[in-house]
Amino acid sequence: MLAVPAFRRDVLAAAGLKFSSTKAEVFREVRFKQEPNLPSDCDAPDGLVRPRGGRGPSAFFDFMPCSFSASDERQVHRIANHLMLAQERRIGRVITISSIVPDQAFVGAVRSLVNVQGPDRLRAMTWMETVDIALGLLDRKSVEGQVGVFLLEQYVQTLKDEVVRETQARAARDQGALFFTSLGGDWDGFVDDVENTGTVDPKDPRLSAIASNWLALLRSLSLYLTRSSARDEDVLLHPSVHSKDSQARKDAVIKRLKSHGQLMATFHKHDEVMPTLMCVDVKHREVIFQLQLNGPSNKTQSNSIAELAQAISEDRTFGKTRIKIFWPTEKAPRAVTKEQAIKEPISIAPPQHGMVPDKFIVERTVSCEKIINQPDSFVQLIGLELRGFRASTRHLLHRGIAA
Repeated sequence: MLAVPAFRRDVLAAAGLKFSSTKAEVFREVRFKQEPNLPSDCDAPDGLVRPRGGRGPSAFFDFMPCSFSASDERQVHRIANHLMLAQERRIGRVITISSIVPDQAFVGAVRSLVNVQGPDRLRAMTWMETVDIALGLLDRKSVEGQVGVFLLEQYVQTLKDEVVRETQARAARDQGALFFTSLGGDWDGFVDDVENTGTVDPKDPRLSAIASNWLALLRSLSLYLTRSSARDEDVLLHPSVHSKDSQARKDAVIKRLKSHGQLMATFHKHDEVMPTLMCVDVKHREVIFQLQLNGPSNKTQSNSIAELAQAISEDRTFGKTRIKIFWPTEKAPRAVTKEQAIKEPISIAPPQHGMVPDKFIVERTVSCEKIINQPDSFVQLIGLELRGFRASTRHLLHRGIAA
């Protein structure tokens, strides 16, 4: 993972370390002479990276296939021991990489065991965050040499294959995927607090972990959506990796949570005429999926309304699909359900003969009242509903509305 200098630099930067040297020493399962302050059964860190010669910022890495749990004493003691070892050996960071970042309970359990002086050395990342970093480098053509490009492309493809396998296996299971299973241990308490107070506390320490896990979920969804693409592409339009570092994307997620109590995402494949918007409204406990279509460009009477109704007539997924029609002479959009649009043509008839709408919005709202505070099941629901909405509107995604 750390064989490409630009990738190594950006991964360490995301963990708060400035690592400008292109020459590094990378070690696996690092063993040191036993320190007096560490237990004899202290596990070795999975990796160590430092500038060649040993001078400059350095970091331990602990890789986890899934997530951390405060109830797993072995996990807690392992990370606590590595933090103490980092202090003894003057290692700048202990970086954990897992499917989701540790929650407040796990971090608190670790810190209760550690007597570490100076700055906090623990930094948590997700596997999907490393994919974001790789995609950003490839998009900006910031990788030197064909070998480096090949290694990063293969790294992204390997994790994409893992996501696809686990997502497909999930369909045959009652429980979630093994690779990415949850929005984290902080999610349920956060959702309940928002419901009780009606607002998001801007100083809530859980926001950072929630934002990281949301970005990890979005990246895993985007990898799955491109599983059969004949070209390499990044369909996650927002939050985008283009010219933005991981902290900037996380800050954008947190800002929206604070101001609106919402988590947003936009997906757009190269062969689609419009993006798919997804919004988790934490306050109202619902998920909204949306397509926005411009009206016919020639401003003449067309069959666009009938075509729109026909395009979504085969929708059999859960949730309610509505059509919002914006007529030039009406101040508010006219909202009708899919069933009304098909069975009652007058409900979508133009206010004046020959008039065509300015735009349409196809929207599905899924109530999550009973499941939103279950971080594992809620992730399953989001994935199923997103794929269902895109499948039922695939004609619109690829054709739009005829002029």
